[in-house]
Amino acid sequence: QMKDEFKFGFYIQPICLPREDDDVLSSDKKLWTAGWGYSKKGGPTEHYLMQADIDFDDAEVCERTWMKKIYDSEICAGEGDKTVCSYDDGDPLMAQSPNGTWFQHGSAAMIDGECRLPGVFSKISYFCNWIFTTTNEDVHCL
Repeated sequence: QMKDEFKFGFYIQPICLPREDDDVLSSDKKLWTAGWGYSKKGGPTEHYLMQADIDFDDAEVCERTWMKKIYDSEICAGEGDKTVCSYDDGDPLMAQSPNGTWFQHGSAAMIDGECRLPGVFSKISYFCNWIFTTTNEDVHCL
């Protein structure tokens, strides 16, 4: 929710920020990412916005893959040919709720340059209070 309006169009669309993630962070929920980064290692960056459906990865599996701890403030998703890649930093991790509302659950924070490992996303819900305070209470998580 914003105090002021944006001029929405083909390239600018709203997305909600979630207060909780429990209902989407499971292996059976479809997640999406989109961006202009590489679609394969060594390839060119994209001229058009690309999207991919990606799977949620359990933190323990992700920790073994990356050989690092995955914190409560992070979400792990994607692998193989459906993951974030170089130049995808900050790309969204999104899911659609049963009523059709889109939520951004993460923002790509750690990316494998080989374009094969799961992406590690900063968990939006973890930062809701910070977002609310930093935006002078203009942005609310739902």
